[in-house]
Amino acid sequence: MNAWKDDSMYNAYPKLVEDGCSTTDGVHLEMLRSKSFDGGIPMLTVPGMIGTASMFAERIEMIQPRPGIAFSHRGCGGSSSPSEGHYDFASRCLDITAVVEHYKLQEYFLYAFSRGVPLAVQHALDNPGRVKGLILDDAEPIYPQLSRQWVQRMIAAQFLWAHPFALERIQKESVECDLYDRLPEIQVPVLIFRGEQEGSLLSKAAAQKMMDRLPKAELVQLPNSGHGASPVDIPDYRDAIVEFLNRLDPLSVARPA
Repeated sequence: MNAWKDDSMYNAYPKLVEDGCSTTDGVHLEMLRSKSFDGGIPMLTVPGMIGTASMFAERIEMIQPRPGIAFSHRGCGGSSSPSEGHYDFASRCLDITAVVEHYKLQEYFLYAFSRGVPLAVQHALDNPGRVKGLILDDAEPIYPQLSRQWVQRMIAAQFLWAHPFALERIQKESVECDLYDRLPEIQVPVLIFRGEQEGSLLSKAAAQKMMDRLPKAELVQLPNSGHGASPVDIPDYRDAIVEFLNRLDPLSVARPA
């Protein structure tokens, strides 16, 4: 399904294409992507626990002319909210696979933010020949078991892009999945971001633990950021991402200023 019409007047993201696909368990996923896939190996973005594609439109635009794709998690944004039994860790990993298969991607980079990190790590472990590099932004490779208090916090924060039913099912179907011991299996280069301010989900000790287990990892500390790059750190953050991607897949076309 392609919801995009070639008229920027009706498109909230005129530089991007609004798109959609379906998973093997029948979930419709909302997506944003670059208009062209001709600018090198694409970067597929995996949002945080209840993230949406629109939250990462800037990430796609900052790597141009390299193509980028982002999707909204099931039950979030314009993605459909399936019945119970479809919100466990394995089911949520299906969303990444659905996007890859929809675009018939043979090789791609994965960028993951927050609780999307364990989902991306699992996908990389399952697809070692296709994932060319990983960018893991401010979280450990652990999918958490969530408490009832988590649901209450999400509702209180009025994160209106997440369906209340989805929040309930994400919590009830959550089981901790710790992937630290499998990190040595990832042989591709990995770029890790860590915010140094309060609110970061990646402690200094946890970042070092990841570095010790990943054969080809590098760490970028963001001194003015908590959970997510702050406006002050955005230039260095952007440059680190673009340099990492272009080092692994050099582009012949200069990136726009």
